[in-house]
Amino acid sequence: MSRWLNRFQPWGVLVLRLVLGIAMVVHGYPKVIPSGAFRSSQTFAALNRFAHYVGTLGLPYWLGYVAAFAEFVGGICLLLGLFTRFFAFLVTIEMLVAIAVVTRHHGYSGSEYPLALTAIAFMLLLFLSDRWLKGVKAPGVLGALLIRWGVVVRIGEAGTVGTAGPTFSWYIQ
Repeated sequence: MSRWLNRFQPWGVLVLRLVLGIAMVVHGYPKVIPSGAFRSSQTFAALNRFAHYVGTLGLPYWLGYVAAFAEFVGGICLLLGLFTRFFAFLVTIEMLVAIAVVTRHHGYSGSEYPLALTAIAFMLLLFLSDRWLKGVKAPGVLGALLIRWGVVVRIGEAGTVGTAGPTFSWYIQ
């Protein structure tokens, strides 16, 4: 039974990655996009407001820009499966800071959602192991970095995209 279920581990990771990506985009959108979308002249008003809020928490204000980037851009990249490890690392750190600075005053009931997101991000950070990379070729330094940070391209698999030369497909992670 467990051997049969082990076949579905990549799909479980995919679901967790999508859930984390959606949660991060939903929470990052109002921090980056102003409430009137881009109709107003203050394009970066929401981002500056969030950075100021982070500054009122006793943290450097520039961490607000990093957190907004990690949530919004990181959520989009997690949805697309790009740089999964890098953004899972950023989300893990961000959620730990959120728990330590913002939600700790509310006890467990106020920290359970950030704690769950931290656990998902930490799992995504650690899950990409060598056993999932068998047969993956890393052309040069850039390819090795892309594989290390979670962008995995499989070369020559069945059902891949491409017509001439080696064919490429994104690895579901």
